[in-house]
Amino acid sequence: MAEAGHINYTPPFRGRGVRKLVDAPPPFEKIPIDWDHENLLRDIEEKLLADMDAFIRSNECRRGAILKYFGENRNLVCGECDCCRKSQAGRDKPRRDGRDADY
Repeated sequence: MAEAGHINYTPPFRGRGVRKLVDAPPPFEKIPIDWDHENLLRDIEEKLLADMDAFIRSNECRRGAILKYFGENRNLVCGECDCCRKSQAGRDKPRRDGRDADY
């Protein structure tokens, strides 16, 4: 490759071993960019981020929300995730009027 002029070869321990002979990159203005496609990709990423934010801030069962995301439309309450535990903790507390929460 060195004989063909594709690379400059310097034997080891004298600096870099191989140096590429390539043209400098073109200026940014000359690079063809499909801005419509890039904007579409950005919109998709922003939607995914908004969905994740809604999931984090939601009070619904985490497992149920994940199953719903993947197409299972069951009204699941797992009783194990942070939202279900928080909901159960509120129900287990005695009411102010002295009655149990189930009544």
